[in-house]
Amino acid sequence: MENKNKFYFGRIMGELLRIEKRIDPKMVNHWDDVIFGLLHGIEPVIDEFFPEDNEPYRQIITKEDYSTFCDIMNECRRMGDDFRGYYDVEDKYSFERGKACIILDYFRLAGLYPDIVEKINSEHSPVEVRYAHIDKEKDV
Repeated sequence: MENKNKFYFGRIMGELLRIEKRIDPKMVNHWDDVIFGLLHGIEPVIDEFFPEDNEPYRQIITKEDYSTFCDIMNECRRMGDDFRGYYDVEDKYSFERGKACIILDYFRLAGLYPDIVEKINSEHSPVEVRYAHIDKEKDV
């Protein structure tokens, strides 16, 4: 992660944790030193809090990813009744499944491509892309 971005992410997370701790100390399971380190840009603290190999932080959806996936969804729509599920287009596009799951969850929440998203919830799709992975109480 670039140093400038590290500082911003650390600062934002530190502020969020500090606010949560003021509201209810039981909400935060980090010590004051971690919050202080995040707020003041102490790089080892930020690196520990945002490890490079942590999966959720690596799954960035770029504009290109989003555009490509919209193209895939439009292709599914053009296929009409011939489209039965994600397996029908997976080999043609070889889009990363993890990113597909995130974008599909977004589409579900935004109400985008509802006809295609519904068809993806079938035995003609991999299990990981079939169902929403969102906990509306926690993730939204």
